[in-house]
Amino acid sequence: MSKCAGCGAVIEWEVTASGRSTPVNADGTPHWATCPFAERFRRRNRSGSRPTRVESCSWCQDLNPMSEKFCGTCGHEAHTPRMFCRCPKCRPGFIQVERV
Repeated sequence: MSKCAGCGAVIEWEVTASGRSTPVNADGTPHWATCPFAERFRRRNRSGSRPTRVESCSWCQDLNPMSEKFCGTCGHEAHTPRMFCRCPKCRPGFIQVERV
């Protein structure tokens, strides 16, 4: 057993299915769900901000940020089912008009 560096509560460590260690309370609940200082320990990306939300492309399954309309790998609409894709590859001559 050890103590949380944030709140001082007694915690135990368990190994997740992916092989990472995670803190849990004595009753088995994840400690990050109850610790008032959990935000201090959340992982950040290299720029210091929270990780970007991503989804896979329905064509190539490459992960793309939700802020990008088209897939960086294959060029199709990244977050649209295949039957609704309106990229230049799927609909030649289709002009994308952005709404203001």
